[in-house]
This record gives sequence, C-alpha cells and structure tokens, in this order.
Amino acid sequence: MSTISEKSLNTMPFKRSLVHTEDSYSLTRQQKRVLRLLSEGNSNKVIAARLKITEATVKAHMSEIFRTMNCQNRTQAALMGLCLRFGLPVNIIIGDSEPTTGKSLPEH
Repeated sequence: MSTISEKSLNTMPFKRSLVHTEDSYSLTRQQKRVLRLLSEGNSNKVIAARLKITEATVKAHMSEIFRTMNCQNRTQAALMGLCLRFGLPVNIIIGDSEPTTGKSLPEH
C-alpha cells in the first residue's frame, strides 16, 4: 500500500463541487418547510402535525419534492435538504462529478 505525503495532497487537483441553495430548485414555501422538517428526521405524521396539514398533503409535497429535486427516496431528499440548508455541495448526494451550472467552490 502506498502512502500519500501531505505535500502531494496539497497539490492534488480536486474537482469543483456544485453548491445549490433552496432557491436553486422550484420548491414552494410549503415544500421548503416540509423538506426542512424531513431533514431534521421527522416522520410524515410529525411534519403534518407541525404544519397543521394532513399526512396526505405531506405525501403529496414529498412526491413533488422528490420529482423536482430528482431524489429516489426520503433519505436522499433529507440529505439534500441538509446540504441545501448548510451550503454543502449536493453532488456528493446525487453523484454528479462535473457541475454545469450553479455556484462552485474554488479549486484547491
């Protein structure tokens, strides 16, 4: 097994990472609320109670969030919600290696 020196790590090229915000996606204000509560680990039942809406409405919002954000499941949506909330690159969740749009982090 070969080791990489600290000096070589500092000179390695890193791909730029795509950083989105909640405004990068066409989510309604209520969908953003649902996504935030989801990313905090809440169930549909808890989300419904907190937002004073039905569980069926939460499920409808979740379906639209999945479609809009191209998420396969609630775990992926929750992780993307956290990335959006804290300004982390979403391509670590969705697997994009080469961003084409959006704000990017500087290369190291």
